[in-house]
Amino acid sequence: MTAREQTREHSTTGSGSEFLAGQYFSDRGYRIVERNYRARRGEIDLVVEKDNEIAFVEVRYRKTARFGAPEETVTTAKRRKLSMAALEFITSRNTAEKSLRFDVLAMVRKGASIALTHFENAFEPEFDGVALQWS
Repeated sequence: MTAREQTREHSTTGSGSEFLAGQYFSDRGYRIVERNYRARRGEIDLVVEKDNEIAFVEVRYRKTARFGAPEETVTTAKRRKLSMAALEFITSRNTAEKSLRFDVLAMVRKGASIALTHFENAFEPEFDGVALQWS
């Protein structure tokens, strides 16, 4: 497989898993606020809202868990980028009255199906190595 084919496959898998994630949250009564929110310092796969609470969702997909679970790939650097992107999001929107959290939706292919695991409050926002609580 060429590098271009790998990039195309990765992009298709990424958008496919993010579509499934959106469906997952919609089926559970969440409103999709934003998909692929791009900020100067990062991107948030999904921003969803339910019961006056906003969740910033990182979607992680793996073809197999043989080399580790998808949720384990959310590194400290990634948490910082997500935190900074979320900070930009909340300063550009009226979110003062809402609770905020970071979730991870992990997906692993299991034969012809995909197993999903939702980690609510997966981590606290992190800025330069300092975790802050903002709920």
